[in-house]
Amino acid sequence: MHLVNQADEWGVAYDAMGHATGAMGTDVFTNGEGQWLVVGNFADEPDNLYWRRPGDAFFMELAAARGLGALTRQVLTFGTLFVDLNLDGQPELVQVNGHVENEIHRVSSQQTYAQPPQVFSYCEGCGKQWRLTDSLQDKRWVGRGLATGDFNRDGRPDLVVTQVARPAIILINQTYQSGRALAVRLEGLATNRTAIGARVEVWHQGKPLATRRQVPVRGYYSQSSPELIFGIPLSIETVTIKVLWPDGSKSTQTVTLSRERTGIRLWHPKRSGKLAQQS
Repeated sequence: MHLVNQADEWGVAYDAMGHATGAMGTDVFTNGEGQWLVVGNFADEPDNLYWRRPGDAFFMELAAARGLGALTRQVLTFGTLFVDLNLDGQPELVQVNGHVENEIHRVSSQQTYAQPPQVFSYCEGCGKQWRLTDSLQDKRWVGRGLATGDFNRDGRPDLVVTQVARPAIILINQTYQSGRALAVRLEGLATNRTAIGARVEVWHQGKPLATRRQVPVRGYYSQSSPELIFGIPLSIETVTIKVLWPDGSKSTQTVTLSRERTGIRLWHPKRSGKLAQQS
């Protein structure tokens, strides 16, 4: 095995000013307009928010230009996730925060050990800004891990937060559902049953809507549900799912969506027998 560090070549090694940062959690979201990469950082360091166009190798750092700079500077961020809470097709950015020093307030009056989590929504018509919502702003947690999964099977992704020496928190998503939920579960071969490394694309009328990768860890030391949830606009009733499996095999499945939640289980194409099951 041979690994090469290409952070410099891709433009993600430093912030917009060329400074190294105290990176903790990170997550990626890809759709037809490009790819977002977020990195949560230490206190007094804003998030890094990188973006690149489809086909580009180089990322641009846009945290300040897209509204995240000032809003994330004071907190110390660990868990970060792109999660489509309202299923409109554009994920929100959720991050949990908490300092590493339990008496940090004695050193800095601007800092606290427990800190508010943050939920940002993307506003296309507001200069493509990420805006801080009111969700969870009254909470104070010593946040570390952040994971997602549809725990009550209603289609909307829920959240789990872990803390330091405090109980874990389960957040059941009650956000108004403005789109359809497509939940994709992959069944790989015996050597990789959950198909770690697979790429799943959802298409409509020849255009990509969103892309997800099946990964073992997201955010900060957290494993989310292997079920991949896509938010699909209500105007779309049929989509095509394209899977690039870890061994290079490919499969395609067309799905007619229900009003709220559509579950689809896809098996590796080398498996004998049924390759798809919709629920």
